[in-house]
Amino acid sequence: MAENGGRWLVAFHTLLDGETLNVLTVCNTGSLATSGYGTALGLITYLSEHQQLGRAYFTQTTPYHQGSRLTALELQTLEIPSTMICDTMVGSLFQHHKIHAVAVGADRIARNGDTANKIGTYNAAVLAARHNIPFIVVAPISTVDLDIADGSKIPIEHRPPIEACLRR
Repeated sequence: MAENGGRWLVAFHTLLDGETLNVLTVCNTGSLATSGYGTALGLITYLSEHQQLGRAYFTQTTPYHQGSRLTALELQTLEIPSTMICDTMVGSLFQHHKIHAVAVGADRIARNGDTANKIGTYNAAVLAARHNIPFIVVAPISTVDLDIADGSKIPIEHRPPIEACLRR
């Protein structure tokens, strides 16, 4: 998955000598969350290993902060240049920095191709479309659920409201 996505992304962009790609991801899709290389974070790792990554950007992924905890740890451990942004900063990132792609994982993919992922993914997808930035879903075939016709039928994980509150 990671190699196929990375090769596609490099082929999609006509890179000049020495030019690298900047990629945004949402939530955690590395080896801590998935098996082996990871999904979307695997694509970023693949680009880094082949000297084709400039910088990885990742969202904090509120309210549970999988991005700011798990993705940050994996990127730092792999020594991949990265920057964490708040979930609400995606539009500003696209406006002020050259981002070549958004790569995300998926919790579930419906028969028609509709995809569900963590909160913030939809906003990133809409903003990527507005800014003409390729949006890539990197997910294994096991994520596809042929029993679900479309995205309106995908069960969504609801977290307890207390997770978004300050605890005293």
